[in-house]
Amino acid sequence: MLASAFYRALRPRRNEIDFNFQPSALLSVVGSTVALILQNHHPSISLAMHNHSNFQERPLIRYLRTFIYVELALNGTNQEQEQTASWLRWMHRHIRGPVTEKTRADFGIPDGIDMYGYLDDLKVYVIQTLTWVTIAFEERFNGELSPRMKDLIVWEYTCAAMRLGVPREMLSSSYPDFISAFSARIDSLSTECKLTSDIIFSLEASILVSTRMRWITSLGLRAAFLVGHTLLPEELKAQYVLAGVRSPVSRMVQRVLCALLWLLYPLLLWLPLRGLIAFVIFLEPSMKGVVSASFTPSFFRVIAAEFARKQSTLRTIHSMDVIEDRPIPTSASGIEHADYIDWLENSGRIRPSFLQRAFISLLKFRAGSISLLRMCSSIIGHVTSSIRFHLLDMIERSRSRLLGSRMKDAKVSPLHVGMIMDGNRRFARRRNEQIIAGHRTGAVTASRVVEWWLRHRHIGPRYLTCWAFSSDNFARPTAEQDGLFGLMTSEFKALAFSSVVHLYRIRITFIGSANARTKLPPTLVEAMDFVERVTGGYDALFLQIAVGYGGREEIVDAVKSLQDRQERISEASVSREMYGREQGIPPVDLIVRTSEKRTSGFLLWDSQAAELHFIDKLWPELSELDWLQTLDAYAEREIRGGK
Repeated sequence: MLASAFYRALRPRRNEIDFNFQPSALLSVVGSTVALILQNHHPSISLAMHNHSNFQERPLIRYLRTFIYVELALNGTNQEQEQTASWLRWMHRHIRGPVTEKTRADFGIPDGIDMYGYLDDLKVYVIQTLTWVTIAFEERFNGELSPRMKDLIVWEYTCAAMRLGVPREMLSSSYPDFISAFSARIDSLSTECKLTSDIIFSLEASILVSTRMRWITSLGLRAAFLVGHTLLPEELKAQYVLAGVRSPVSRMVQRVLCALLWLLYPLLLWLPLRGLIAFVIFLEPSMKGVVSASFTPSFFRVIAAEFARKQSTLRTIHSMDVIEDRPIPTSASGIEHADYIDWLENSGRIRPSFLQRAFISLLKFRAGSISLLRMCSSIIGHVTSSIRFHLLDMIERSRSRLLGSRMKDAKVSPLHVGMIMDGNRRFARRRNEQIIAGHRTGAVTASRVVEWWLRHRHIGPRYLTCWAFSSDNFARPTAEQDGLFGLMTSEFKALAFSSVVHLYRIRITFIGSANARTKLPPTLVEAMDFVERVTGGYDALFLQIAVGYGGREEIVDAVKSLQDRQERISEASVSREMYGREQGIPPVDLIVRTSEKRTSGFLLWDSQAAELHFIDKLWPELSELDWLQTLDAYAEREIRGGK
């Protein structure tokens, strides 16, 4: 209880500084039930559910698949997010059809609904239901959300819809816009439809009478329905009075459950969604096939449907060809599929919690891969490791907050900071990993730098330039280049679907020589063009990424451009031809490099009066405190601009 009270005391502060919204396992369980009710309130979705779904026969499998989708969509790698969107498009490709007069008469489908299926308008409604559930749950059980956090959640789901191909103009870009659009949609569906009521009540009945799950699992889902009913819009609570809330006793149980959840929810945040998936598989071993299924690839051509039928949901997602929107055999995909336990342990973008690792140890024990003694030892080790990590993290966060608070009154701050991201390969070698693993960790650090930049934007720069790939890097081995190009393609495209990029209106541009750009793979160039196009209208902050860049080449290109136009070559004219000038990027004020103490020609022309700051760490080891100390060191210097 003390931990719960401590968390709630810190909640207002956390609400203001956290940029990455992480849905809890409880939110996913309760939210899935509410979203199912809200989505089936739409007659088109109810008709699709009636004609194409077997939810009533296998409700737990549907829930587990939903959990996997939510986990991958919000917490997976950028590649997994692309594959999940591709999988959803592929899964729903045949779910569509007309509403005939007989169907309208039999099910009471309102006039004006002539089609059902995987249409953009219905995708928007599904996204709206998920947004409503998320915000309603968080405010009910986790405390009031700040306007900025509400906007961030709206953008998280808006970006998920954009990945599915929904036009941006159909989606909300702020919480007030979302509330207006969602309320109007609910009002437009106010006409009662026999089919929607039948489907919603059958969903609840499938949980209440299911004999394919253990009693504790069934009890948990019943509790989710009871709690979820309280999160429905008021007009729908009266319309859909579920069997579980009709009696005075059940309503009393509902209130008790809500009170307990409010009290215990801060403690339950220790269980992330992958931990819950592990727990469900431990309780229901028959569900293991959803995340793990054996498949031996044939030497002959295998059609996509047959391949997917033999694959688990998780492996089908991991085998998706995001260009063709279809699964491909493992042998042809070039993707290495980790065992499902490895995937559960990985935890995507967040550090695995001790509860998650404890459940995974139980799974390993059940599978016979570890002994009882080793399982107990492993759980104890996870607990002590988690305590140590969180203590150290809390100390560093406190130091960062103190330094950030002290720097609020800084008289000098850089307008433009350039980052030389060095040390990924050495980081991988020290850990005996493949080189590409170091680059992946470095990409995570780069995304965190953007987060620190935004968190401390009152003392930080308006312009940030990151050197991702130099012109000299084309001399590296082909295999390493290919891995880097694939990683950059995924990371750059993800920027177009990043909620913080849109929320803070960050314009993203790329610089590098035209000759170097011709050496890049077409898919990478397309991703770069896509990001520039999507963020081209923003002007609050500017992120410039150097790809195929060399300082000398930049100067040579500037001189050649002036010569081609037969203009006079001078210091001022060359300055105007620098890569970033067209977007209004000013000369760099501060160049930061990790690992080594040289500039390697980075922003060579513009760095004449720039301050230099070197950090004795490899790039993947960079921390928020390092970022703040860099800005603090700049503020303490006497900046004379070369005079």
